[in-house]
Parts: sequence; C-alpha cells; structure tokens
Amino acid sequence: MPSEAKKWIAADLAFALLLFLVLNPFQIAFVSALSAREWTLFHLSDIVRHLSPEDGAGDAGEYYLATGSYEKQEKDEYFGAARGKNIIAVQLESFQNMMVGTRYSGEEITPRINAWLREEGMLYFDRFYQQVASGNTSDAEFAVKNSNMGTVESYTYRIYEDNYFRGLPRLLAGAGYRTMVMHGYDRNFWNRVNMYASEGLDRFYSDADYENDRIEGIGGGISGISDEAFYAQSVDILEAERERGLFFTMMISLSSHHPFRLPESLREIEILPEDEGSTFGNYVNSIRYVDRCLGDLIDRLKADGLYDESLLIVYGDHQGLIKSDEYAARFFGGYDYDTMMNIPLLIHIPGSEAATRTVHTAGGQTDLLPTIAWLLGFETLDTLYLGQNLLTAEEGFVPEKTHMLKGSFFKDGVAFEMSRDGVFENSRAWSTDTGETLPIEGLREDCLRAKRMIETGEFYLREDVLRKLYLEGKSFESIVAEAESASAPAREIEMVQLVKNGAEKVFLSDTSLAVYTPEELMARLTEHPAERLLVYAPDALATLEVFDERYSGRAVDRGVRYIKDEAAARRYAEVQTRMIPAIRDLAEWTKVEYLGYVHCALLVDPDIAGYSLEQLDTFLNTVRPEAAILPAGADDPALTRILGQVGFLYAFKPEGIAERIEAELSPHIDGFVTRRAAQAFALHRRNENIWEFMR
Repeated sequence: MPSEAKKWIAADLAFALLLFLVLNPFQIAFVSALSAREWTLFHLSDIVRHLSPEDGAGDAGEYYLATGSYEKQEKDEYFGAARGKNIIAVQLESFQNMMVGTRYSGEEITPRINAWLREEGMLYFDRFYQQVASGNTSDAEFAVKNSNMGTVESYTYRIYEDNYFRGLPRLLAGAGYRTMVMHGYDRNFWNRVNMYASEGLDRFYSDADYENDRIEGIGGGISGISDEAFYAQSVDILEAERERGLFFTMMISLSSHHPFRLPESLREIEILPEDEGSTFGNYVNSIRYVDRCLGDLIDRLKADGLYDESLLIVYGDHQGLIKSDEYAARFFGGYDYDTMMNIPLLIHIPGSEAATRTVHTAGGQTDLLPTIAWLLGFETLDTLYLGQNLLTAEEGFVPEKTHMLKGSFFKDGVAFEMSRDGVFENSRAWSTDTGETLPIEGLREDCLRAKRMIETGEFYLREDVLRKLYLEGKSFESIVAEAESASAPAREIEMVQLVKNGAEKVFLSDTSLAVYTPEELMARLTEHPAERLLVYAPDALATLEVFDERYSGRAVDRGVRYIKDEAAARRYAEVQTRMIPAIRDLAEWTKVEYLGYVHCALLVDPDIAGYSLEQLDTFLNTVRPEAAILPAGADDPALTRILGQVGFLYAFKPEGIAERIEAELSPHIDGFVTRRAAQAFALHRRNENIWEFMR
C-alpha cells in the first residue's frame, strides 16, 4: 500500500478512536474512566496531529502543544535572517527586565543596554518571562535548549541526566554547528558535566578553562570569577573556535548572583539612605556592573568581527528579588509576579532591516528554540517542543509552575495566578499593563491549557519520550499505552497511615489503618518492590516532607538543592511511584505534587475540608486527580456525578462484604480500598470525621 494511503488510513483511525473516546456513544464504563484521564486524551490528540496528512498542530487554539506548529507558519522577513551566522546566547544571572531603561536617583541603571537597544538590527521582547523550576539557573538553560520546562521534584539536570534530548545542541549539530557552553564555575555544579553530554553538546568550557580573578564578594560568594574576566577569556576562546566553522555557544554569567554584594570598588551608583544595605540597593549596583560588562563584551565582539558574524541573544535566567521585597515595591509603586518573573530578551540580527523594534508578544524561555530555528531558516523542526515562534505568534502564552502554581500563566496583557487551593473561582487575574484587577471569567480554558502544557512536558521527561520516538522508533500510541499499563490501578489497594514519628504512632495506635513511621514505611516498600499503597496522613504535606527529608538523598547547601546520596535518590524516586498520597485538603494538592508524587488520590469525605460541591467540581475540572476515594455506601447523586470526572473511583470495602454487594458496586467504581481490621476508635477530635466515614 502506498505510504500516503497508509498515512490517511492511520489518521482516519486515530480520529475515529479519539471521537469514540470523547463521545462514548454506548456509555461504556471503561471508556468513561479512560476518557476522564485528561492526559491520555491529550496525548491521543497529539498522536492525531502527528499522524494527520497536514502534519500540523491543528487549530491555532491548540497552540498549547506547539509541536507541529512551526511548519505551518507563513514565512516572513525574519525567516532565515540569521542564516549562516554563529549563535552566541548570553544568560544573565538574576537579571530582571524592570531594570532596563530605569533610572535610580536620576542615573540610568543599564546605560549600555539602553544604548544597544537603539542600534540597528535589535529586537527587544519586553514581555518575556522565566520558566524555571527547582533547578533555577540550570532550568533556564534547559528550557532554552530544549523548549521544555524543568522538574520541581529536585533538579532536572540530575533526575533526567540519562534521558535522550533533541534540543538546540543536536538540531544545530545537524546543521553543521559546533556546540558548547561556557561557564566559569565548577563543572560538576548542577551536574552540568553529565547533562551536557546527554544533550549532545560538543564542549563544556568550565572553571578548569578560566583563570579566576577571585574578586571578593562577586557572585554572592559562590562564583569567584567576575563577568569582566569571564567575557574577556570567552571571546579569546571564540576567536579560536571560529576557525573550525560555525558555532553555537551559551555563556552563563555569574556576577549578579544573590545576595548581590559587590565590593565597594565595583559599585557605580550611590544608593539612597533609605535603601542602603538592603538587598534591593545591592541589586541596583549589581545590575549596573553586569550592564557594564555586557557592554564591554559587545565592544570586544565588534572589534573582533564576531558581532557581524553572529546572532547575539541576551536574556535573564530568573528573578533576583523575591515578591515580598518591600524596597522594590516602594521603588516601583507595586511589585507583583508579572514584574518579578519578567526577564529581558534582546536579540541582535546582523544586517537585518526588519529588526530594530520592540516585540510585545508574551513569551517564555521555552519559546527560544523555535524562534532561533526560524531566524536560522530551518524548514522543519524535527523534535518535540512546547514553545512557539515569537516572531510569527498571533498570541503569546506562557505557562508557569513555580512561584505561581500549575495552571497559572501570562499572556498578552494578562497575568493569571491559580489559587493555592486549586479552585479556579478563588484565583485572580490582573492587567500586566496597569496592574488593575481583571475578571477571571473566560480564563478557565487558558488555565487548563497552561496545566496541560506543563503536564505534557513532565510526561516527555518522565517517559523519556524523545528516546523512545527517535532512537527506539516507537510510536506515540505505544508510548501512551506503556504509560497507561504502568499506572493501571489494582482492583484492591491497601491504605495505610503515615506519621512523622513514633510518638504520633502510639497516639494513633487504635485506628482502622496500619500506622507507619517513615522508617517502617520505607522498609515495607523496599521489602515488597511490586507493592503500591495509598498513603494517608492528616497533615499530608508536613508528613510527606519529613519522609522526603529522610529518604530523598537531597541536602540543601548554599541555597541550592544537591543530590547528596545518588543511590538513595534513585531508590526514593522508585518508591514514590508506588506511594499514592490520599489528600483531603485541596490546598495541599499541588504542594504534595511538587514533592514529586506523580499519582495522588482525592480522599472524599462528606465535608471535604469545608468546600462546597460546586467548588469541588471546579477543583476536579482544573486539577483532574488520578483517583478519588468514596466513603462506603455513599449515595449522593450530585457527589457521584462530580466524582465521575476523575480517572478511577475507589470505595472503602466494608468488612465482610458479600459477593452480591460487591457485584452491585462494581459497575460504579473501579476498585476497593482495603485496610486492617477495624479496632477501637479512641481518637483525637480533629481526626474523628475521617475515621467516622471510613467505618
């Protein structure tokens, strides 16, 4: 059969399957459960788009998964504007856009950048936002190179160092570029040396390749080498690299690292008495120093001819000042997430008449990969990516997962913060132009879009999808099927209770659940490597954090999370996949997810932490839990209808349940929760509700 015919048949079958799952015309219970699992349908729609004859991303409204959209863009004056040029990407430490063009005591904070923006060939993106996770600076690099966001579990460069990546390094290598990273600090910091190999980079110039000028106070005490020395030596390296052909390099600066304590000799701006000694005051001078060094770098590139031979990209990695900084709020007359997370993006295209303008389209670090590819004139973008080309985008859209919770986003003129309790109606929106509060009506789909985009990226990482697609030759169908099979629920699953310590265990020794301390639970899961458990704790977040601290293998050092014990970290990550936290308090849901638990279950009692059925409905529509657990004998039709939206529905199995009763319940639920034989219920008052409905 001709390949084109096969393609049409595959597309037709995929569309038919998708429609059947969505419409479920025969109301089959299994299909209802499967359809409720949003990520399954989401990836099926992805499969459909990849199999379709147009090989595109579908409607513009489906932009949230941008893979496939690149080829559908109409070529403009920017397409190929930097074809045949080197690429120099400069990542500025803790550099926020609010400092660009701003004066302090009448003096420009960034005079060199301000002057650079007036030169020919300059593009300035003034609504560009960070998209980092737990890895901060390393996640900024990761997002730019791979058009995906890092993980909040620990840091991406460690957890996924063995994945296969097909980002800028490999795409550019295929176009004849030599690829490298330049960074004047410890090559092992953030596990860069191993991760860069997985990303396909040719060379990593690290601390071993630079002469450190060791200026006291530079980089907050962790970097040593100054931006001035780093840039000067980096250009020396690039002069040699240009002889080998086209190159891509990412320069990662250091000097403006928190807490921004430059030595007195490098401070150029006199700080007002009311700001003296504050982090904000230190930050002003730190950014001034970074601006001067960047200007010197540009001058040197011009003198050596590299400026006209290279696409020069400058952007910030993440915020420098936290949202609660009262000095920043006073200086700027307000300081919210849209200001805090707004970082600059500046691109110089040599010889481009189309440039020299400000782009107001909202964008994020994941958008840089398709944007760079467009400027280089790539006809296709043969990889998976979550960003969009900012030069052709009709609308900007930037999902966020840290600082603001999953479901939050920025788009053109609008900032949306998902409520901490996961209830959409409790969220807020405001204008990024005026700061005025905006109604959230009409933003629900955008909220879901942001959440799905993040979960898609997490799926790509967790399942090592790029390896399976490009190296193993698997299809999306098989990858999704494998993931489904791995997460399929057992018909019966035991619930246990986790407590922080032995004293709490003694206090709760008469519950109907087996009670475990962290040590005992880890021992049980280690001894039974195939076992999965529902894990309940009245104070879920605090209790799981204790478990995390003891067994994750992580340690906090210099404000950065490291993996201290790699073997323990691997064992812990595996155990987490078999622990399903059962959560009652909606406000704890996302926080528990951020500890690294892929699967969570909603523990539904008659009064779910004070939320109404309407609020519960909203929560389920937004968060879409993997499972929900009903009290035995629950017969509220409204509650049952609302819970029908989750993927799998469990009920507590009554003691001594008859086969007839189980058969009657089976059509309505997917499985039963079991527990140890009921004992006396001498419990503290705060726990009475949960045990009462479980009886």
